[in-house]
Amino acid sequence: MNKTAKQTLALASIFQSTALVHQLASTGQCDSHTNRASLNSIVNESDSVDEIFTSPEDLKIGFRFFKVFIRGKVNRYA
Repeated sequence: MNKTAKQTLALASIFQSTALVHQLASTGQCDSHTNRASLNSIVNESDSVDEIFTSPEDLKIGFRFFKVFIRGKVNRYA
């Protein structure tokens, strides 16, 4: 995986964490699969992004929020 792809995954991870915190604060619930993937990324000791996030599903909320943010619709991502 090239440097840009790794940076994109890392950025999507940050967006996902933000989106999950917003979901949890707003509704008291958040997506369990992506929440688990995000929490596992904190305790995983690997330096390899593709070992931490093994499936596109792991960052689906992060990528969705990232796309919406880029389009300038930040308030409508949830």
